[in-house]
Amino acid sequence: MNHKIKNLPSGRLEIEISVEPSEYQNNLEKAARNLKDIKIDGFRPGQAPYELVKNKLGETKLLEVALEDIVSHTFFQIVKDNDLNVIGAPEIKIIKMAPQNPLVYQAVVDLLPELTLPDLEKIKIEKKEIIVSEEDITQALTELQTMRSKESLINRPAQKGDKVEIDYNISLNNVPIEGGQQKKFPIYLGEQKMIPGLDEQIYGLKTGEEKEFPLQLPENFFNKNLAGKTGEFKIKVHGVFQIDKEEINDDFAGRVGTFKNLAELKKQLSDNIKIEKDREEEKKVETTLIDNLIDKTKFGDIPENLIKRETQIMIEELKNNLANYQINFQTWLNNLNKKEDDLIADFQPQALRRVQAALIMREIIKQNNLQVTAEEIEAEIEHLQEHYIEHLQEHYQDNNEVKEKINSRAYRDYLKQNLLSQKAMSWLKEKVVK
Repeated sequence: MNHKIKNLPSGRLEIEISVEPSEYQNNLEKAARNLKDIKIDGFRPGQAPYELVKNKLGETKLLEVALEDIVSHTFFQIVKDNDLNVIGAPEIKIIKMAPQNPLVYQAVVDLLPELTLPDLEKIKIEKKEIIVSEEDITQALTELQTMRSKESLINRPAQKGDKVEIDYNISLNNVPIEGGQQKKFPIYLGEQKMIPGLDEQIYGLKTGEEKEFPLQLPENFFNKNLAGKTGEFKIKVHGVFQIDKEEINDDFAGRVGTFKNLAELKKQLSDNIKIEKDREEEKKVETTLIDNLIDKTKFGDIPENLIKRETQIMIEELKNNLANYQINFQTWLNNLNKKEDDLIADFQPQALRRVQAALIMREIIKQNNLQVTAEEIEAEIEHLQEHYIEHLQEHYQDNNEVKEKINSRAYRDYLKQNLLSQKAMSWLKEKVVK
């Protein structure tokens, strides 16, 4: 078996491979045995001698049937013999294929880029000390108080502290914006959680009243293309509700749970807030760590296909997120005055960094010989079955389907990679986080 290797731009490799007839004869015989639908008198399917099958079908047809097997075997043999770090499936082009002649084909494949990690001793990231303030606890108590409050439909103008249910429609230049329409949307007046200034427009309105007014959309508006612009609002009040709240005291703590007094409830809230803040700080640390590594790592040529695939993953993630809000992807693009190709161009820089991050984690795993045991995978599966089976059932028909999904080979491979990434991140944080 002869071959020629040629480096291509953008981290790709071209390999031309020539396979002699004697080298692929076994593949032809295997193909003949696997042709179960070929009937030859006196023989059961797959049991006829090779020469009889060849005479019936023709050697050209057998070669066509065996082609995928020949290419797969010889390509990966060349990759192994030459210690090539390829990634993804090769693009195959047949150059010459005829019975009793060398099979010649060309394989173009992406190369896993080489990279040089920075000196981790020179990277130091500080993790902030987590402090739970009295203000944090007071806010959590207020939210609990609101959740347990009683609502009464009343016939008076809306005022601060009330809950109102409104229909709203937001337009820009008389064109309704995607996701800017809701029916019976609840707003707690005075909390200013939706759009700054909206509460003030609702004060004084009674059930059944309507109002139109301009209002500037916030900079963090979900549609980034509309952030900061002035929208045209049309609202109708469906109901005004007076909120009667319980007094926050020891009795309140006892009704919330099995707490003996308010101090005990505050202690539990403080612990919960600390856990949440610690989780948020861990995410910030990990993001900062990866950004530092990307900026300081030396990368070889990264194949364009890797970036294209990651970009497509990002677009699918966006589509799923929009679908969760019942927003049509194409309509969303139209509101941005963009095409999908524009979105691909916008996403490519972030896709590149995601690919770089994955390559870094892969190198950390490789250099430190990090492993995941079968016992660790089993423990993770047991944890999933105990804690998340109800959530997973939302997407599957029954328990058996959930368990089959969790125990599938593909899902186990996913868990293995996920656990490896977690180990690599833990290893990195031990090195660089103070």
